[in-house]
Amino acid sequence: YTLRQQNGKKKAVLALQSLGFTVYAAGDSYNDVAMLQTAQKGFFFRPPAGITKEFPGLPVTQNYEELFNLLFSETQ
Repeated sequence: YTLRQQNGKKKAVLALQSLGFTVYAAGDSYNDVAMLQTAQKGFFFRPPAGITKEFPGLPVTQNYEELFNLLFSETQ
């Protein structure tokens, strides 16, 4: 297959930010990393163990309660 656009998720985050939006993002795989790193708050949600070792700077959540708590915490 041919991707229509490289880094589409990251570009979507950048476009929303350029319009003044604050962007929070959650994802579980390699194709989400650029988006998670670009968003004001980015989190892994139920990712495979290997990816969390490669990107230790991204918080990891395993359930919706953890995700909710990170989304609305003031420290993150």
